[in-house]
Amino acid sequence: MQYDPERVAANIRNAETEDLLDRITVYRSEMIPEAIEMVELELKRRGISTKRMEAHAAHREESIHYHPDGRVIRCSFCTRPAVIRRWGWHWLWGRIPIFPRPFAYCEICRPKSGNRPQTDWEG
Repeated sequence: MQYDPERVAANIRNAETEDLLDRITVYRSEMIPEAIEMVELELKRRGISTKRMEAHAAHREESIHYHPDGRVIRCSFCTRPAVIRRWGWHWLWGRIPIFPRPFAYCEICRPKSGNRPQTDWEG
Protein backbone atom coordinates (compact mmCIF):
# COMPACT_ATOMS: atom_id res chain seq x y z
CA MET A 1 0.00 0.00 0.00
CA GLN A 2 1.40 3.38 -0.97
CA TYR A 3 1.42 6.21 1.58
CA ASP A 4 -0.41 9.34 0.38
CA PRO A 5 0.12 12.15 2.94
CA GLU A 6 -2.65 14.34 1.49
CA ARG A 7 -5.19 11.54 1.68
CA VAL A 8 -4.12 10.66 5.24
CA ALA A 9 -4.34 14.32 6.30
CA ALA A 10 -7.87 14.62 4.86
CA ASN A 11 -8.92 11.41 6.63
CA ILE A 12 -7.56 12.71 9.93
CA ARG A 13 -9.28 16.10 9.56
CA ASN A 14 -12.62 14.40 8.92
CA ALA A 15 -12.33 11.82 11.72
CA GLU A 16 -14.21 12.06 15.00
CA THR A 17 -12.13 12.96 18.06
CA GLU A 18 -12.86 9.59 19.69
CA ASP A 19 -11.52 7.82 16.60
CA LEU A 20 -8.35 9.91 16.66
CA LEU A 21 -7.87 9.17 20.35
CA ASP A 22 -8.15 5.44 19.61
CA ARG A 23 -5.67 5.75 16.75
CA ILE A 24 -3.08 7.60 18.81
CA THR A 25 -3.40 5.36 21.87
CA VAL A 26 -4.80 1.91 21.06
CA TYR A 27 -3.62 1.55 17.45
CA ARG A 28 -0.41 3.61 17.69
CA SER A 29 1.88 0.59 17.13
CA GLU A 30 0.12 -0.10 13.79
CA MET A 31 0.66 3.42 12.46
CA ILE A 32 3.56 4.93 10.53
CA PRO A 33 5.45 7.77 12.28
CA GLU A 34 4.23 10.45 9.84
CA ALA A 35 0.59 9.59 10.52
CA ILE A 36 1.21 9.62 14.28
CA GLU A 37 2.55 13.17 13.99
CA MET A 38 -0.48 14.22 11.93
CA VAL A 39 -2.94 12.78 14.46
CA GLU A 40 -1.11 14.40 17.37
CA LEU A 41 -1.19 17.79 15.60
CA GLU A 42 -4.90 17.44 14.81
CA LEU A 43 -5.72 16.56 18.41
CA LYS A 44 -3.69 19.52 19.61
CA ARG A 45 -5.56 21.75 17.12
CA ARG A 46 -8.84 20.46 18.59
CA GLY A 47 -7.68 21.34 22.09
CA ILE A 48 -7.16 17.78 23.32
CA SER A 49 -4.56 17.72 26.08
CA THR A 50 -1.92 15.09 26.72
CA LYS A 51 -3.70 14.40 30.01
CA ARG A 52 -6.93 13.56 28.17
CA MET A 53 -5.02 11.26 25.77
CA GLU A 54 -3.47 9.45 28.74
CA ALA A 55 -6.88 9.11 30.42
CA HIS A 56 -8.32 7.70 27.19
CA ALA A 57 -5.46 5.19 26.93
CA ALA A 58 -5.95 4.11 30.57
CA HIS A 59 -9.71 3.66 30.04
CA ARG A 60 -9.17 1.55 26.91
CA GLU A 61 -6.41 -0.50 28.53
CA GLU A 62 -8.85 -1.64 31.24
CA SER A 63 -11.37 -3.08 28.82
CA ILE A 64 -9.97 -3.98 25.39
CA HIS A 65 -9.03 -7.45 24.18
CA TYR A 66 -5.85 -8.52 22.38
CA HIS A 67 -4.86 -11.17 19.86
CA PRO A 68 -2.12 -13.57 21.07
CA ASP A 69 0.43 -11.60 19.01
CA GLY A 70 -0.39 -8.39 20.90
CA ARG A 71 -2.56 -6.64 18.30
CA VAL A 72 -5.80 -5.11 19.51
CA ILE A 73 -8.95 -7.00 18.54
CA ARG A 74 -11.29 -4.75 16.56
CA CYS A 75 -15.07 -4.82 16.71
CA SER A 76 -16.63 -7.16 14.15
CA PHE A 77 -18.96 -4.35 13.04
CA CYS A 78 -16.82 -1.17 13.12
CA THR A 79 -13.20 -0.12 13.68
CA ARG A 80 -13.37 0.53 17.43
CA PRO A 81 -11.46 -1.73 19.87
CA ALA A 82 -13.40 -4.74 21.14
CA VAL A 83 -14.42 -4.77 24.80
CA ILE A 84 -16.35 -8.04 24.76
CA ARG A 85 -16.18 -11.26 22.72
CA ARG A 86 -19.09 -13.65 22.40
CA TRP A 87 -20.36 -16.48 20.29
CA GLY A 88 -23.14 -15.64 17.89
CA TRP A 89 -24.68 -16.92 14.69
CA HIS A 90 -23.51 -16.25 11.17
CA TRP A 91 -26.73 -15.48 9.31
CA LEU A 92 -27.43 -16.10 5.63
CA TRP A 93 -29.28 -13.12 4.11
CA GLY A 94 -30.02 -11.96 7.64
CA ARG A 95 -32.67 -14.68 8.04
CA ILE A 96 -31.14 -18.15 8.26
CA PRO A 97 -28.64 -19.05 11.00
CA ILE A 98 -25.85 -21.04 9.34
CA PHE A 99 -23.16 -21.68 11.97
CA PRO A 100 -21.99 -20.29 15.31
CA ARG A 101 -18.90 -18.08 15.28
CA PRO A 102 -17.09 -15.71 17.60
CA PHE A 103 -17.83 -11.98 17.38
CA ALA A 104 -16.02 -9.05 18.92
CA TYR A 105 -18.00 -6.02 20.08
CA CYS A 106 -17.02 -2.46 20.96
CA GLU A 107 -18.81 -0.41 23.63
CA ILE A 108 -21.30 0.88 21.05
CA CYS A 109 -22.00 -2.31 19.04
CA ARG A 110 -22.20 -4.70 22.00
CA PRO A 111 -25.47 -6.63 22.24
CA LYS A 112 -28.16 -5.27 24.50
CA SER A 113 -29.16 -7.43 27.45
CA GLY A 114 -32.53 -8.28 25.89
CA ASN A 115 -31.02 -9.91 22.80
CA ARG A 116 -30.63 -13.65 22.27
CA PRO A 117 -28.53 -15.27 24.99
CA GLN A 118 -24.90 -15.66 24.03
CA THR A 119 -21.97 -17.37 25.67
CA ASP A 120 -18.79 -15.48 26.51
CA TRP A 121 -15.91 -16.48 24.30
CA GLU A 122 -12.41 -16.67 25.64
CA GLY A 123 -9.93 -17.55 22.96
